[in-house]
Amino acid sequence: MTLLGDYFTRCRLLLTGLFLLVLAILWRLLLPAGSPSANQLTQVVSRGEIENSISAAGTLEPKHYVEESAQVSDQVQKMLVEEGEEVTAGQLLVSISLYHSLGVAPEAADT
Repeated sequence: MTLLGDYFTRCRLLLTGLFLLVLAILWRLLLPAGSPSANQLTQVVSRGEIENSISAAGTLEPKHYVEESAQVSDQVQKMLVEEGEEVTAGQLLVSISLYHSLGVAPEAADT
């Protein structure tokens, strides 16, 4: 290469380096180190319980209705569960007295 060609090559390299240096300085000034950019949100991560709750006014209705009936008619002696209480399969719900429908006194039924 000629002396003039080397001069232009050096000038181009110098100008490219200066341009990159100015660009890096502007980047550093516009975005300080350690701070997120305007489009980023950051949060410290930690382990814990996730709890979601919603407060609302209204009426709750069951998804399914169940009607239970006995094969004999008589009086309920004792309710073993309260309305709205959660029950399990096979759980005894009410106690009924069969003495009236059979026409038997309670003392005679024990014998």
